Amino acid sequence: MNHKNILLAVGKFCLAGLAAAFTVQGVKYLAAAFVNMNKVWGVFTQGALAGLAGLAVYLLVCYLLKSEELFKFLEVIRRRSPFKKVEAADQSEARGI
Repeated sequence: MNHKNILLAVGKFCLAGLAAAFTVQGVKYLAAAFVNMNKVWGVFTQGALAGLAGLAVYLLVCYLLKSEELFKFLEVIRRRSPFKKVEAADQSEARGI
């Protein structure tokens, strides 16, 4: 991997990180209006919503920017998944034929 590709990847991560940061801050303020911030569960809910929204935006921006690292990561997750598709030669009995 050359320097140009590294800088391009870092730029994509920085852009995704900035988008996620703005999203987290926005969701924090929105959530604060709907939950009781004087209770532990209110603060937890605010943080959880903001964190999940930030993660979703980060992944979305990386996907839209076609981050090579994101796609490699997702491929590793798919390969390690316990829910793999099993190919069967003859499925006529399963279909009721």
